[in-house]
Amino acid sequence: MKRRKEYCFSRSLLNLIIQTHLPSISLARSYQDTDTGPRLNNTNYHISISHSHGVIAVAVASEPVGIDIEHIQPRKNLAELANMFMAPEELDGFLGAEMESRLFSFYEEWASKEAIFKSLERKQQYGLGLSDIRQIDFVRSGSLIRTTSCLNNQFVLSVALRAESLSY
Repeated sequence: MKRRKEYCFSRSLLNLIIQTHLPSISLARSYQDTDTGPRLNNTNYHISISHSHGVIAVAVASEPVGIDIEHIQPRKNLAELANMFMAPEELDGFLGAEMESRLFSFYEEWASKEAIFKSLERKQQYGLGLSDIRQIDFVRSGSLIRTTSCLNNQFVLSVALRAESLSY
């Protein structure tokens, strides 16, 4: 039931954004999933939605976009989980970090990779694991990634804006 509420509220938030910033777009069935990801119908606008623990994030952009929000919470098996989605060089940096910064670092990396993944075309996503995604490659391609803590440092928010020429 909670996930259903987050889903409904996220669509309401998207509709509010459309009404406020893109008033020429019809609200009824204004978005659809395409091979290049969710888009506003009959426009060049891409959308991305994320929700976690009652917090909703929505991105609308003229380039492929991905957004992810993660609730920061302690985990007993942080290193094991990091090993599942971080590339070896990322894992080395994570394990070398001081204990108090590891939790934020873990969620920062996770949210960044999720946002990048969401910004990719469906055919690029197929068979791609988070450990295959490297932020440095994403940025070198001309794409942008921005990750920050928010809401009293209880959440990590990441937005990825993909350059059209990126290929994984």
